[in-house]
Amino acid sequence: MNGADANDTLAKYLVIPALSNGSDGVYRFILLIIFFYESVVLPLCMMFDVTVCFRQQTVEKQMSRMPQFIKEYHARLEKVAEKERQQEAKKRELLEEARDYFGYSIDTRDPRFEEMKLRKEEEEKKLAKKKKKEARALRAQGLFTPK
Repeated sequence: MNGADANDTLAKYLVIPALSNGSDGVYRFILLIIFFYESVVLPLCMMFDVTVCFRQQTVEKQMSRMPQFIKEYHARLEKVAEKERQQEAKKRELLEEARDYFGYSIDTRDPRFEEMKLRKEEEEKKLAKKKKKEARALRAQGLFTPK
């Protein structure tokens, strides 16, 4: 309700006190209540209905995307499971290597196993660094194209 409509509403009710027999306060009070209802309460109710409709639309939109969200969730779960499988395979490989190196099964908490694991990690780092250096050299010569 804009200001002009509110003034028209107010003008309609201003006639009532002129017809009264000296009890202007009651009519003015009723007028204020009606004016407050039309200018404040009704717009709030309309806004609430719009908000409820907007929320329903949002919920419906999100529910229509639910299958996509479920697929993404399962993809994330599969990714985590794959990472765990890779870690487990790496651990088994290390244990087999330790068994071959020492000649018997060894616990992962054994200090000798920890030393062997550190040496292997250092070797892997050196190998990765060497590969990176070779790739950089090839790239400088123009023979290497990155993936």
